Amino acid sequence: MLRLVTIAVSTSIATAHVTNIRSVQFGTDSIATADNAVAMGVGTRADDFASLVIGHYNKINNEGNDLHGFQHTGQAFVVGNGHAESDRSNALELDFDGNLDIAGDLTLHGCRGQHDACDKPDISLRDIYDRLTTIEQLLNGCRCSSSIFNCDDAEALKVQFNTVISEKSSCDAL
Repeated sequence: MLRLVTIAVSTSIATAHVTNIRSVQFGTDSIATADNAVAMGVGTRADDFASLVIGHYNKINNEGNDLHGFQHTGQAFVVGNGHAESDRSNALELDFDGNLDIAGDLTLHGCRGQHDACDKPDISLRDIYDRLTTIEQLLNGCRCSSSIFNCDDAEALKVQFNTVISEKSSCDAL
C-alpha cells in the first residue's frame, strides 16, 4: 500500500524569522507571518496566505488578510522597494484576482529581441496617460465636441486625431 505523508516545515535562512508553519524566509529580517508564504530579501513581510514577497521593506498588508486561509483579495506577489522599516513601499503588487498595481511606468517594447529593423515603437502607459490628459484638457477647455472628428472613416479619424494631438496646443487652433 502506498501512503502519502505530508510534512509541515518552516525554514529560515540567514537572519530571517519563521512565525508560521509551511513558511519560508530568506535574507535579513524577513518574516513570513502567513501560512504557506515566502519572504525573501531585506525586511520583507509576507502577510497573506500563500504569498510571495521579494525585495526591500515592502508595505505591510493589514487590510483583511487571512494568515491561515486563501482570500481572492489577498496579495499573491509583491516586490518591495522601501528603504527602511519606517519607509516601506511597493514597486509591484499582484492580488489573487489578477489585479496588478505598479508604482512606476510600464513600457511595452515593440521589437525587443528582433534583429531586423522594426517599425513598432515602444509604448509607455505614462505616454498614453499624458496624451489622453492633453486631449481631455483641450476638449474641456474649448468645449469642443466630437464633430471635429470624422468618425465614419477609421483611417481619417486616426489622421485627425494625430493632428489634434501633435499640432494643436490651444483652443484657438481648434
